[in-house]
Amino acid sequence: MKIDRVPHVGEETVDGTLVLYIRSFLPKADISPGYGAQTTLYLGKTPIYCKEAPDVVASMADTDRAAAGMLSLAQLHSANGWPIWFAGEKSEGPVHLYPGEIRDGVRSAFRVGELVSRVSETPEQVYALVKSKGGVALPVRPAFMERFIGVFRGWLGTQRTFEGM
Repeated sequence: MKIDRVPHVGEETVDGTLVLYIRSFLPKADISPGYGAQTTLYLGKTPIYCKEAPDVVASMADTDRAAAGMLSLAQLHSANGWPIWFAGEKSEGPVHLYPGEIRDGVRSAFRVGELVSRVSETPEQVYALVKSKGGVALPVRPAFMERFIGVFRGWLGTQRTFEGM
């Protein structure tokens, strides 16, 4: 697939079967919004920015994946509702969140490599999608267990530790 990579690279051919993660570009200190980036994608640990829209990049990656006999990219949504595409076979989830992390549209999370993404889908939905795409489906904790763990961690945080005893 061909992308218009920024900053300063221009047109580049990327193997869509190697794409781990695609999402809308979020302005950061390391790249100016003036470059016109619309998409952030990962082939490894380093982000790549390009001018094509995220859905276009995902479609091109899926074309490469289909030609290689691979499943299409999995899709979930960020807390603000923007789609996130990822290599489901290389993912695991749902990643368990602390009670304080479940807020503002965040209901669950998944991991691809070292990248953890918080999403608006429920842990059950993340589990089903990850499993259907060949990833590592982690067990879903019951709601009462999540509350108990949160209370217990809060209690542990108030305890003093005594070194050398």
